[in-house]
Amino acid sequence: MGEYQCEHCAFRFESSRAPHVCPHCGERGKVRPTPSASEILDEIEWMEKEPSREERRARREEQ
Repeated sequence: MGEYQCEHCAFRFESSRAPHVCPHCGERGKVRPTPSASEILDEIEWMEKEPSREERRARREEQ
């Protein structure tokens, strides 16, 4: 069973399959899977390793 959240009303709920309509507000196409804590931490770790635009620009200028 997965956890989902509506981008329109922020309602969070569990469902056995991906819903197309929010069961709270009825909006279509606004329901997205809610990432797990480990997925969020993995994304933060990846972002910290990825150089910023300024860092990439400075590297190019040094070459």
